[in-house]
Amino acid sequence: MQPISSVVWGGFSGHHWRCGAATCLNQRAQNEDRFVVVSLSRHPGWSMFALADGHGGDLVAEYTVQHLATHLNQVEEIRPDHITAALQSLDREILELKDFSGATLALVLLRADDQQRLQGWAAHLGDSRIIHANRLGQVLWSSEDHSPARPDERARIEAAGGFVNDDDRINGVLNLSRALGDAIFKAAPDLPPASQLVSSIPDITPLMVGPGEHIILCSDGLLEPELSDNSSLARSAAMPFEPEGKARAMVQLALPTSVDNLTVLLISAGVGGVPRPLEWVAGPFYPWATDLAFRHRYLKDAARFGVTGLDVFRQALDSSMVWLKKQTLPVGLPLGELERLIHEDRLRFYELYLQDQAAFKAPLDDINLDFQ
Repeated sequence: MQPISSVVWGGFSGHHWRCGAATCLNQRAQNEDRFVVVSLSRHPGWSMFALADGHGGDLVAEYTVQHLATHLNQVEEIRPDHITAALQSLDREILELKDFSGATLALVLLRADDQQRLQGWAAHLGDSRIIHANRLGQVLWSSEDHSPARPDERARIEAAGGFVNDDDRINGVLNLSRALGDAIFKAAPDLPPASQLVSSIPDITPLMVGPGEHIILCSDGLLEPELSDNSSLARSAAMPFEPEGKARAMVQLALPTSVDNLTVLLISAGVGGVPRPLEWVAGPFYPWATDLAFRHRYLKDAARFGVTGLDVFRQALDSSMVWLKKQTLPVGLPLGELERLIHEDRLRFYELYLQDQAAFKAPLDDINLDFQ
């Protein structure tokens, strides 16, 4: 499957923090990653940062980011036992949806203290990662993935009547051992949530983040073994520009060797300024423009973020012209020849646009084919 490298990126800000966010479909049929950054209305000063990576569909991941804050606002205090209770309440609600999908969760809850530090909690389920890095790009702490290969996780699975195969999958199917949803792995009526084949009990770790330090939340697409690790992501967090740009760079650096959805949240303590609003930025369309399935995935990804019609066409065209100049044209090509090739490709894109007019839902006479 050809990569869709369009990126949604932007940021958020709060009291003594700024957060960059980026997500990319990549080579999957759909983007099952979701993220949310909000203040908790019932807990003054507390901010919630959450990333859910869906599997078997995106319903559970979408439901999680839509409803997690509601459940946290229903607890009396932000502390480990109450965070666990909120996640159990959310998971019970999810299981009532009767959907077979599931989602990992990387959750960070922070508030500023009187010394401009951020303190709070990191909670996680599955293989989405949370990393605490210092200003030099060194790892101070990271979460440990919930894999069926872990001895403690395997023991619980086997005690519940399941098995872990040679590929480290529960009953030969699922390659993570804690998650929200996954109803078919939580079907033992005599077992509590902590003892099911897939547990919804998070690991929770206290956080103290000093000015200049960073918290990274990322989906497992950024952590494929041949691609990246905690240390390389921590070094990226120390790059000398704003959190939004760092998040986008992390995603784009992963694109050449990852096939999975790519999503990252980067929280930087002690950083101010006005965050960049979230924006869909087109990736190259040119290399696979004649592939109908590619075009439909491209359009669907853009539409999910509210970009439709000629806006998609124009952005895709501009991005592809940049790609064309960088990737396919001989060095030293005369300007006239360059203009001719680009003009031919504009005509080619226009022909494809005519073919896809129903999907674009836009008038056909609003495109300037002249070389600018």
